[in-house]
Amino acid sequence: PDNRRQYILSLTDEGRSAVEAGRRAVAERDARLTAALTPEQVTRLNTLLARLLPQGTQDLVQGTEHLVEQAHHRLRRLGDEKLAGTGLRVRHYGPLSILATHGPCPQQRLAQELAITGPATSQLVDELVDGGMVHRGRDPHDRRRHALELTELGHTQLKAVAEAVDLLAADTAVLLGPGGEDELRALLVQLLEPAHPGVAEAAGRRG
Repeated sequence: PDNRRQYILSLTDEGRSAVEAGRRAVAERDARLTAALTPEQVTRLNTLLARLLPQGTQDLVQGTEHLVEQAHHRLRRLGDEKLAGTGLRVRHYGPLSILATHGPCPQQRLAQELAITGPATSQLVDELVDGGMVHRGRDPHDRRRHALELTELGHTQLKAVAEAVDLLAADTAVLLGPGGEDELRALLVQLLEPAHPGVAEAAGRRG
């Protein structure tokens, strides 16, 4: 009202109802996701996850599911920044390290080792092949299918991405404080119980 050139936005009754419905939905999903934890453990998990977010944003992210998601994205960004100019990403560490140990191996086994879907594995492999880090050859045990193995460049790049992962782990330990890394890992392991249905539901939405 003091400045007719500016608009003032406010929620309608329908908007407030939608916000409240959204909050209830988040709370219900979080309750299913964290069913394997006690209320005290949930509070502690949320506290540790919030430490991984940028200063000033912790109070803006509500709910365990969103905290996990935002913490994951931030750590991935921090790791990728350490690899700037190399053509690598933190996500390349898993397939490169597995192929260094188990290669040559079929793509299906790589997907199983990474515990990700076939299409996601194909995307990763395409990136590594295009970057000259992985070679698609023939499986010595079954000539009808391809096998993946690291190239010389792949072995070199694995060292680079492993160093970045180590640096990221050190930064994470500082953010979490003494003992925080082990505590967070233990809580996440408990949260990810194989028989826990809330985990599969959350993973399905992110996929």
